[in-house]
Amino acid sequence: MSRRESDIDPDYQILYRLGINIGDIVHEDGDVFGGTVNVAARIERLAESGGVCISDAAHQLVTGSLDAHFTDMGSQRVKNISR
Repeated sequence: MSRRESDIDPDYQILYRLGINIGDIVHEDGDVFGGTVNVAARIERLAESGGVCISDAAHQLVTGSLDAHFTDMGSQRVKNISR
């Protein structure tokens, strides 16, 4: 989206925040839920506007296979997630 909206005035750009986690999900009647989805929703709030926050599990999976820079935020406490 940042490339797509690069020529738009910053005051009018849409900024998304993403939280990415890896694990099993439950898909039922068009809904997706489960612990993996809950963690992704919680870490999404840790991301800056226009940014992406990934779990350690996701980071371990993609390390060395993406041309991207990651900043380690250390251990974070998020609502209703014990680990």
